[in-house]
Amino acid sequence: MVIKMNLKHLPYFIAIAETGSLSAAAERLKISQPSLSKYLSNLEGELKTELCFRQKRKLVLTPAGRVYLEASRRMLDIQSQTIHSIEQKLFGAGESIVVGTSGTRGAVMLARAYGRFAARYPNVRLNIVEMNCAGQKEALLDGQISMSFGGIFNMDMPGIRCIPLMVEELVLAVPVHHQLAYLAGKNPMNLNSVDIDKFRDTPFALASESTELGLASEKLFLNAGFTPTVVYRSSITAMLSSAVKAGMGAGVILASYAEPCPEVVYFRINASPKLYLCALYKANRILSEPERYLLYLQTIVGEEKPGFSADRNDKVKEIISEFETGEKDLPGIED
Repeated sequence: MVIKMNLKHLPYFIAIAETGSLSAAAERLKISQPSLSKYLSNLEGELKTELCFRQKRKLVLTPAGRVYLEASRRMLDIQSQTIHSIEQKLFGAGESIVVGTSGTRGAVMLARAYGRFAARYPNVRLNIVEMNCAGQKEALLDGQISMSFGGIFNMDMPGIRCIPLMVEELVLAVPVHHQLAYLAGKNPMNLNSVDIDKFRDTPFALASESTELGLASEKLFLNAGFTPTVVYRSSITAMLSSAVKAGMGAGVILASYAEPCPEVVYFRINASPKLYLCALYKANRILSEPERYLLYLQTIVGEEKPGFSADRNDKVKEIISEFETGEKDLPGIED
């Protein structure tokens, strides 16, 4: 029997294996569930064996499925390495780094570090691609991007290495006319803490459920034991702040967005989950020197921004130690 493996469709099987669900895999791949179900049925028919079976509402790989998954990942790795080698032949020895990031603060942070990066590595092309966190994970696994930077709530991601650079708190933004607004501190740099339960009768503006902030907010209310009344959702944190300013309700936002304004007061939230600003890359990759330097610059930029606190884990310490000397003659971080 001759087995043909279509490179274009290999991400389909990988998505099914990693999500354990046809519907979740179809959502990740941005295709219809019936199309994905037909793909799996045709693939199993071609191979004349089952690749997965249903167990407690989850698709589980058979031994043949595990072999096919491993081979799929290897083939995509070979494809990525081949493309990289061809690019080097066409464009010279200069490296090309494709970075995925959000369209808001992630892109802003990379833009601030760009001048310093270009001064150290003038022959390295840095391409920045805007995409949401789910898109970043998919693109990393498919080899479409080299690395990404984003806010992460759950760092357990199969096939992806996650290095936390910064820790960011969730804060509660409340319209100044709210009956509990008087509990807020007067000093915007030293917020008073509050139990989210006190606001169970308040309408909320919350992040979309598909975002990492949305997942963290969901965990917050689950731990508090109530389901909030949601009047507005957005995947853009700045829009949540605007909704609170307009008096639509309270909002759970990231601390770096808690900018002093006359229409809003802010609280720290007791027992709040935290988000981590992370560098992500494929687990079996070794970062090049320019990639490590970019990670270093993102750490420096993050430490200068209010609302973040550094996560000096062993990997971050190692990278900072690698680059913290010999930086005096390079341009500073752009404002």
